[in-house]
Amino acid sequence: MTIHDDEVQFDVRGDIFEAYGRWRYDTDNEVPGTFSLNVSNGSGEWVDFAVSTEYPTGLEFWTSGHLQDSESATVNWELRYHVDKVIKVKRWRPGAFRIPGDGGGDVRFQVPIHGDLTVNVSCIG
Repeated sequence: MTIHDDEVQFDVRGDIFEAYGRWRYDTDNEVPGTFSLNVSNGSGEWVDFAVSTEYPTGLEFWTSGHLQDSESATVNWELRYHVDKVIKVKRWRPGAFRIPGDGGGDVRFQVPIHGDLTVNVSCIG
């Protein structure tokens, strides 16, 4: 059994997010495990995180609902349903005239084909 613990590579667009993730897998047992997403709000306003597949489908598959400042949420999926997809995390929060906007930024990452994936995304703006 050879356990690996690698950092996830992120494409963070804009300056409103911080992201960190770990991919833990065993090269002798290459089966999909769990995909855990932890989101937290440090923006000073309520935030709604929206998670979608950037590739191949472009479908939104989870939203956090309104998280007040300093609140967080966690969701867990089976990795096999998201294998080899590019995931995009956006945020919506009050902007000009209190109309929700996405702030022009997002976080993107690719889901591996096996192992356990844990992703942490914080909204800071």
